[in-house]
Amino acid sequence: MENVSLGFKSYGNVNDLHTAIKKMKKELPKVSKNVGAIGKEMSEAFPLPFSGIAPMTVREFRAAEKAAASLSAQIRANGKDVQTTL
Repeated sequence: MENVSLGFKSYGNVNDLHTAIKKMKKELPKVSKNVGAIGKEMSEAFPLPFSGIAPMTVREFRAAEKAAASLSAQIRANGKDVQTTL
């Protein structure tokens, strides 16, 4: 894509526009800094709860597997077929 410079002539009073643009240029670094700080806080805050979920999920899955194995063993001990009983 080619960069093209556009220009226009204004025949009205553009002092308000120039003032607003100067103010925006002055405030933009502050806004950028605030957005960066918010992004940093969010990236630090969100991974912590999610990193705690993974081990808990694995632990619960292991407990469920252990319970299923125990139930299967009890069904077999009573002389029944596990697949047909469940």
